[in-house]
Amino acid sequence: MDPKLLWRPHINSVIKKVTGQMKSLTTITGSTWGTCFAWARRIYTAVVRPTMTYAAPVWYATTSTGKGKKWMQRELAKIQNEGLRRVLGAYRAASIPVLENEAQVPPIELVLDKRVLDHQRRQQGTTGLVTVEEGAKQPSTQSCSARSGIGQRCSRQQALRTTGRWGNH
Repeated sequence: MDPKLLWRPHINSVIKKVTGQMKSLTTITGSTWGTCFAWARRIYTAVVRPTMTYAAPVWYATTSTGKGKKWMQRELAKIQNEGLRRVLGAYRAASIPVLENEAQVPPIELVLDKRVLDHQRRQQGTTGLVTVEEGAKQPSTQSCSARSGIGQRCSRQQALRTTGRWGNH
């Protein structure tokens, strides 16, 4: 953990991990041989990009808040561009927007912004829910025998749902 929360050690470890993954991707793809574009793109989006964006809501500030860290975007964009060149079998002279368009992969800044905003949206939607531990401690306002008949036991989950203290998923 970086005491100043600059996240440089984290980004450096991400670069190291992704570099190894890119070497593996290179061994199975080539401009004239190897897997087809669809499989190479699928591997990139399923393996490499999640490694780059892992825990992004913690270490990345969105550009909409004005606190986006340009150096993070720059470092991760370099990795994405290298990955797209390997996936597409493109030359270094190919422009980055063309690579992203051909591969149908959004820029890494947009991917990170989306991950952070999705996380924030999910967090806002869970404010009224009760955790399992809190729900188990709270007594039900309606007795189980009144609802389900004498001799039958109702579960704690049913009691919490009927009282409105449990969020429906």
